[in-house]
This record gives sequence, C-alpha cells and structure tokens, in this order.
Amino acid sequence: FAPELMSPNSMRWSIEMRRVNRWRGNVVARDRGAVGWPRVFFSYARADAEFVLKLANDLRSAGISLWIDQLDITPGERWDSAVENALKASPCLLVVLSPASIVSQNVMDEVAFALENNKTVVPVLHTRCAIPFRIQRLQYIDFTATYNNGLTRLLSALNVVQSSQATQASTPDARAGEAAPGTARSQPRMRRWLIYPL
Repeated sequence: FAPELMSPNSMRWSIEMRRVNRWRGNVVARDRGAVGWPRVFFSYARADAEFVLKLANDLRSAGISLWIDQLDITPGERWDSAVENALKASPCLLVVLSPASIVSQNVMDEVAFALENNKTVVPVLHTRCAIPFRIQRLQYIDFTATYNNGLTRLLSALNVVQSSQATQASTPDARAGEAAPGTARSQPRMRRWLIYPL
C-alpha cells in the first residue's frame, strides 16, 4: 500500500492548508493589534475637567486614539491601577497646563514618568501659567487665544505622532511573528506524501 499523494483535492491537503491559514491569520491579528494600540494619555488637573472632557471628545471624534480616566475607567476597576497601566502602555502623553495642573503632584509625576521613559510629551496650554522647567523646552499648543485654532494645531500634531508610532509598530522587526535579524523564525512545516514503487 502506497501513502496517498497530497493533492489539492485530498483531505490531508485541506487540513494542512487550514493550519497554515490559521497561523497566518494569527500573525495578521497580532500585527493589527500592534498598529492599533498606540494611544494618547491625558494628564490634567480636576479643576480643568470641563475643558479636558470637551477636548478629549473632540479628539476622539476626529479619530485620535486616546485614554482618559473619566471616560475609560470602567465601574469597579481600581483607579490607581488603571491609570498606571494606561500610562505605561501609552507612547504619548498629552499634559494640559494650567495654574492647577502645574501644582498637581499627580500630573507632574505622570510627566516625569513619560519623560524618563522617552515617551512623546505634548503640552497643551489651557490657561496662562508658569510652565514647569522640565517641559519648558517642549513646543506647546496654545488654546488661550481660540479653542478651534488650538484644536486644529493639536490634531495635526497628534496625527503626525500616531502615524509615526504606527509605522514603527508595523516595521518587520517590530511586528509579531517576524524574526529579529540573525534569528530563525519557526514556521509550520508542510508534510509531504510521496508515492513509492511497489
């Protein structure tokens, strides 16, 4: 008895192709997740909540991927853990500057963490204040004149930031399932059935 030749019409062929397609699908799913993950973390003082919520909703409506505690912490979730996890996972921090935020220890801690971990920090000037020394050298978006002009400039800046992050996440070395230079990548092996003469 000779083993069955694996042809496109054989059952074994169908099984093997399902395995390969499933493997490919997992890689694509992981790649999409990597590209879609980048978010903007909102750092602000509670005194500025009205302005911040309007800004967050306008940015989200424009397609910006962001995280803000008042909208993204679910009921029953630990507030401190949710903030810490979101801050660690977000490549970009948007800090709303005002007299209240520059004296907030929580806001300054979040800014310091972002800078120490080489995250992009985008300052938004909501109300005139003494900009903290650690972020004085960063270009800020001025909302003190008109909201709409500030929003337009901020959208432009954030689209550039998120496009850059998405590009980095989708490069061959960063994509899930891709091998780093000098390393071998494990792939599903296709079995072969041959016909031997009797």
